[in-house]
Amino acid sequence: PALARNTLLRVDRAVMPDWALNEHYFVMKNCVALESAKASKGLGDWVDLVFGDKQQEVRCFNRFKDLCDETSVRRMMKELSRNNIVEIQEFGTNPVKLFKESHLEKEIEKKGATMILPPEESKPKSAYTLSLLHELPHQIASICCSTEVTMLSGCAVFVNRFESLKQLPAKVDIEVSLSESSDRDCLNAVIVPIKNWLCAITYEQDGSACKVFSLLQMQEIRFELRFHRSPVTALWSDQKRLFTGAADGTVVLWDMSCVKKTCPAVKACACSHELEVVALEYEKSLDLLASGSRENFLVLRTVREWRVLRRIKLEGVGKYVITLLKVSPRGYIVIVLSQKNEDDVVIVYSINGEEISRRTVLQKILCLVFDSSGYQFFAGGADGMLHKFDLLSLSSFDMLKLLDEKTPGNTSLAKRLQGTDITALNWLIKDGYQKLLIGTKAGDVLIYTSIGKC
Repeated sequence: PALARNTLLRVDRAVMPDWALNEHYFVMKNCVALESAKASKGLGDWVDLVFGDKQQEVRCFNRFKDLCDETSVRRMMKELSRNNIVEIQEFGTNPVKLFKESHLEKEIEKKGATMILPPEESKPKSAYTLSLLHELPHQIASICCSTEVTMLSGCAVFVNRFESLKQLPAKVDIEVSLSESSDRDCLNAVIVPIKNWLCAITYEQDGSACKVFSLLQMQEIRFELRFHRSPVTALWSDQKRLFTGAADGTVVLWDMSCVKKTCPAVKACACSHELEVVALEYEKSLDLLASGSRENFLVLRTVREWRVLRRIKLEGVGKYVITLLKVSPRGYIVIVLSQKNEDDVVIVYSINGEEISRRTVLQKILCLVFDSSGYQFFAGGADGMLHKFDLLSLSSFDMLKLLDEKTPGNTSLAKRLQGTDITALNWLIKDGYQKLLIGTKAGDVLIYTSIGKC
């Protein structure tokens, strides 16, 4: 940097290595390397060399010139020549010594490890297994994981409370009907755990009201949210807020923190789109709400300020329409577009509005979930499709090919999965194991997990 300033040189071109698809992929791979176990293990030694007790150790090959030491420079200030000053400007000085003892070794968080290696790398050494958790009467529309596993099947919510997911098969602890008509499914729902409460939000296709169902000590309390003038078409919720999108293009933010006592209140409203809102997704770490509409516009909005950051028009998609939307904590947005009798298209955008990658997928994608790294995501779809995608390259790997053939039941469960559609996915880490919960159109709930702890 000093050389560039002194000689007025511009560094405006950088050549990517052959393995990097683009600058985003290059940055992502370097972030993964910096957060890896090997880099984390050597972090304490680096701190000792730069700021600690090994700063001037000859045995550690860390001996620098006196001109690089700030204390020596201050002592020799009057005797420095012009060449010495130029040398200091070019090479800089060592930081001030901050630690007299060796730095503690960083603890490596096991939950940060990914379940599957990136698709372009070799096949993982560990094997994986499938377990059947439940056989419910209707299609699984949503799965929520907290201290229990909660599933929406048909028009009822099923709750399992257990300490370990090893307790298989598990019985249903709570079952609550969400509709007076038991023979029809809920069209859409979001299941949210609020401490020892359960909040399931669903809506009717022919009405503009959202129905909130809360459970406390087996007692059911219902709220009806009426604000939209047209039918509700999209939902997203967590423990504090609920977002609803409607056919008239409006998006409403509801305050869910008071759901235990009173009906949720409207905090903000915006007419974000001209046509129907088909997908909503909020990423808390970025304070970013992404909404997609039938005219293939993507609107990014900050929730605290309720201000539009960017409007993105999806180009080159023809008659395809947005069906799914997921936001990665790393600052990328995965969009799935569908068209009748055509293969789905997956597009990845950065939050700056730049298209990163695009790929046509042969099967229909019905659900998405990111893994713990935020750089890869699982996709479930028609005919038991279960793939893991790299976020930026969109290369994928068939998860069912990783199943251990020696484990009893894996082959039969894999065939059972391939005979139906995967309609719900969720990712959790429990008891040191990384698990993928799978819900199907036939009403099965399965657990995909690695053999051995992460």
